[in-house]
Amino acid sequence: IWNSADIGIQTRDVGLEGSLTNVIKTFAPKFQREGEVLEGDAKTSAKTLVGKLREKKLI
Repeated sequence: IWNSADIGIQTRDVGLEGSLTNVIKTFAPKFQREGEVLEGDAKTSAKTLVGKLREKKLI
């Protein structure tokens, strides 16, 4: 294990004392996804999907 003297730096330049920023708060963002299950056979589901994508102007 190396210390600051071993790598030629001052302790005032590392860690909390050497940090140029102060972290006030951290958080993990929450992801929410909405979904919809399309019922029916493949052909019906495909038509429904295309209709929904067109409504949202995605195709």
